Amino acid sequence: MTTEAGPDLRPVGETATGDFESEQKRYLEGFVAGLQIAKTARGLGGAAASGEALPGPEPIGPDAAGRKAQDRVLAAGGKLSDPEKFKRDEHPFDTYERLKAHAAKGEYPKPPDNFRWRFFGLFYVAPNQNAYMCRLRLPNGILKAAQFAGVADLAERFGGGYAHVTTRANLQVREIAAGNAVAMIEAIQDLGLCSRGSGADNIRNVTGLTVWQNLLISGVPTKKLKAAQARIEALGLAIEANAIRSGLIACTGNTGCKFAASDTKRHAEDIARWCETRVSLDTPVNIHLTGCHHSCAQHFVSEIGLLACKVQSSEDGDAVEGYHVLIGGGFGPQAALGRELYRDVKAEDAPQTVERILKAYLRNRAAREESFIAFARRHEIDALRTMAEGEAA
Repeated sequence: MTTEAGPDLRPVGETATGDFESEQKRYLEGFVAGLQIAKTARGLGGAAASGEALPGPEPIGPDAAGRKAQDRVLAAGGKLSDPEKFKRDEHPFDTYERLKAHAAKGEYPKPPDNFRWRFFGLFYVAPNQNAYMCRLRLPNGILKAAQFAGVADLAERFGGGYAHVTTRANLQVREIAAGNAVAMIEAIQDLGLCSRGSGADNIRNVTGLTVWQNLLISGVPTKKLKAAQARIEALGLAIEANAIRSGLIACTGNTGCKFAASDTKRHAEDIARWCETRVSLDTPVNIHLTGCHHSCAQHFVSEIGLLACKVQSSEDGDAVEGYHVLIGGGFGPQAALGRELYRDVKAEDAPQTVERILKAYLRNRAAREESFIAFARRHEIDALRTMAEGEAA
């Protein structure tokens, strides 16, 4: 149909008034509704096809934010990481009865429950140790004396008889057997009431577990100070640390961590014993040894940082424990990442390497007051390496 102004471009069936016929309206409404349904189905289908759970009711409570974030990832066609899947499938705090059942049988967890039981502070550390590590959370790193005695008691009863002081101002109890796990958790809940030995409840001093893996004991009366020092030294612990040891930090290492490439604690002790009789420092220098890229010992922000690695020791490809050595890291007002000074230093050579670095600092610093970090940042890496290599170990 045409008009004097030209062809009529209205869709077939449209009336001159511009309205659609009722049958056409129903068709278009159904078509649009179908598009919406298909769009929604594609989103749900993508989640279902990938094995993800379909969105449920509107999440509420303290986990609502996390659940909504998961929903957004799935709705966009994304996938969840394994830990997020584990949390979505079953809330970790709902698995305690299964943990108790496993403990009763002396069984260790499969990966999903290994993740969930970390919410109770338990970490299965196989293959390095066929045991759990229990990570304590101490507000501000502070324990009352009776609580600290309780931790010691639990370490002896359920663990390996020792506890590690961490760089997070907390404690770790290791070598906990599968059947000693639930008892450990439940005993921790009562630490405020735990005591060890007669009179422990009457001790009022407070211990603090620092990020330098040291302990601060407060509230010791002056008249009992010498007795306290004698008892601490009888345990093989030092009251005072020299400038080498006071800045020395090491992570757990490969004796208890599957990620670590070296025995960091043993090598830290080797460095301390070697350097403390050969280098006279005026002030502590932070020397941190970490076993892997997770950097639990924070090697990147240490004045001298050692990152564990495997070093090829023969043409046949045999490897030994070793370190990459970084220099000049810092934190707080002096925050910066360390720069790599050496790669692939064998662990057996680490003490001599650190000795040469420290001697280069003492010989070449601008003044007695110049700190190690200022000295390290004042020079380029090549110059620092040349100075260190010029020192005899």
